[in-house]
Amino acid sequence: MTLRMESWMLSLLVGLVIVAGCSTDATPVAQQQTPEKPQPPAAVQSASTPLPSAKTVAPSPEAEAAIKQLQQLYNQASTAETEFRFPEAVNYWKQTLVLLEKIHGPGSWQLRNGKLALATAETQSGFSSQQLERLKSLVAAQKEIAERLSVGDYATGLKIARQTAPATSDLFGSDSWMKAKQDVQCARLEQMAGNTDEAVRMFQAASGQILQHAGTVHPELETIHAYLAECFTQSGNSRMALANFSKATALAESLWGSNSLQFASRANDLGVSYNTAGDYSTSVRILRVSESIRLKSLGESHPLVAHSRLNLSIAYMGIGEMQLAYDFVKQAEAIFRSMPSGQDLLVQALRQKSATLMLSGNPDQAELPLAELVKIAETANDGGRLAAEYKYRLAVCLGRQGKFTEASDLLQKALEVRSQLLGANNADTVKTRELLVQMLDRANQPTRAAEAGGSVRPASFTMPDSNK
Repeated sequence: MTLRMESWMLSLLVGLVIVAGCSTDATPVAQQQTPEKPQPPAAVQSASTPLPSAKTVAPSPEAEAAIKQLQQLYNQASTAETEFRFPEAVNYWKQTLVLLEKIHGPGSWQLRNGKLALATAETQSGFSSQQLERLKSLVAAQKEIAERLSVGDYATGLKIARQTAPATSDLFGSDSWMKAKQDVQCARLEQMAGNTDEAVRMFQAASGQILQHAGTVHPELETIHAYLAECFTQSGNSRMALANFSKATALAESLWGSNSLQFASRANDLGVSYNTAGDYSTSVRILRVSESIRLKSLGESHPLVAHSRLNLSIAYMGIGEMQLAYDFVKQAEAIFRSMPSGQDLLVQALRQKSATLMLSGNPDQAELPLAELVKIAETANDGGRLAAEYKYRLAVCLGRQGKFTEASDLLQKALEVRSQLLGANNADTVKTRELLVQMLDRANQPTRAAEAGGSVRPASFTMPDSNK
């Protein structure tokens, strides 16, 4: 039986692990006031694919033939490595380097990647039988990490990665490209496990090794800066988050071009970071660039176009351009509704839409999206927590319209749930009770108001922060 190295192990053999970073065009979190949803670190994806980018290769027949030949050589090298036939992989990588230099030039990062892949294959071709067995153990460990990540068990994945780090150092060297790459993987796992400070330390240390091996313009550095920006966002350090998102965006422009989707994704995250920092005008300028690239490349109905428009709605709301904020969130909502599995995204759009309408003085129009949010939340398996929150918001909306009895009924239901889940003295429970008393008083129901009790403050019917 032929022993094969799983394809997901190739990143430990070839070079650059491209993992879905904070942008990566994934589902956004919350209401998109943070970068698009980060994905777990791929213990296993190959990213040293030495293929030409659209930025540097002319679509001529000669170029297309070279690309096709390059892909064939890469596949052959990959297959040889997954089957532990390293001398053959060395031969394929040597042929690959010739094409990489021809297509990208002698100073390109693609050529540097190919050289790193060749050096790694040469190291492995000289392994003793004992070293080969240790390498196979690393393969098995990486497979287990991948399985743990697939179920969100980052703590166990991190534990395995830590345990296997010494073997990587022994096999490839403590200052090797492979060790630097595993350090990036471990740092990402630290981040996903909630150990933000340790993740920052490890990312910063790994970036020095990456610079030494790969130079100043390389996809791995782009990814590290995006990860660091995520970490600083999570810890509330907006200055450092902006600095690292800016570096990631600049690298994406240099690597992939100013019209590329990768640049658009990094620009999206940078724009959102400016949103978070409260610089909405700068956010608008950057997000419009990202949205324009995505629209041109992906078309009007693509989810990433909707993500950009949702972010733009938040930014425009921040600078008081309420009509533009409404127009963009309405466009995003239409796209999310057309998606088969877009309910979570639709919720984000409905939250933003209702907030925009409330802040622009249109509570009658905000009532419908808030009622839809209540209906959606009632299907959640959370004991009624989300439904209580949206009932509270809808009650505020109804109070603004003078519909005090309807608002009171909603608040009574929200109060029951919050009292049970959070306790009678919780801040959210208390504010719900106080607003209920005020609504009942406005509805001329003094008996029910007295029964509800609580210290009553002047009614303001203030809409809760839509981004919480």
